[in-house]
Amino acid sequence: MNHRACWAVAGSSYARRDAMTAVCAWTAALALSGLLVACGGPPPGPGGGGGDTTPPTVLATRPEDGASDVPLEATLAVTFSEAMDAAATAEALALTPAVACDVAWGVGGTVLSCDPQEALRANRAYAVTIGTGARDTAGNALTAPFRYGFTTGTDARPVCAFDISAFDSCVFGL
Repeated sequence: MNHRACWAVAGSSYARRDAMTAVCAWTAALALSGLLVACGGPPPGPGGGGGDTTPPTVLATRPEDGASDVPLEATLAVTFSEAMDAAATAEALALTPAVACDVAWGVGGTVLSCDPQEALRANRAYAVTIGTGARDTAGNALTAPFRYGFTTGTDARPVCAFDISAFDSCVFGL
């Protein structure tokens, strides 16, 4: 019996309505269970599993760990294996020596960028730590703090004798 006929019979005044209603209820239950299976089943209940339980990892950094001669105006970036909770992960970011950063997110919430509010200092070693407070969007935390380091280069900007910044240049050699 197809479901259209089932609903038409169940709504009619046939004498055998109770029997047909039972058949229709069974058909509807069967159709609903097929729909649930086709859609991946019912949502998991408390402790039911099925959700993302994989902790995120760091895939790449910019600059790379151990890099030297990093430009003083460099933007730092950390690429994660999955989309991250932006607020929790930004809070877990620390630079040593301390540097205030403007944090931005890209590539679907997987790339954290830290644009220092002031230029980094010349010839200085920096350590970057992402603590275990960093979480993906499912709430899974890094399993351990992630650390990397780099060293800046020299301040290679020329020293100007006269500032003629309106022309975006300076006069050398005095």
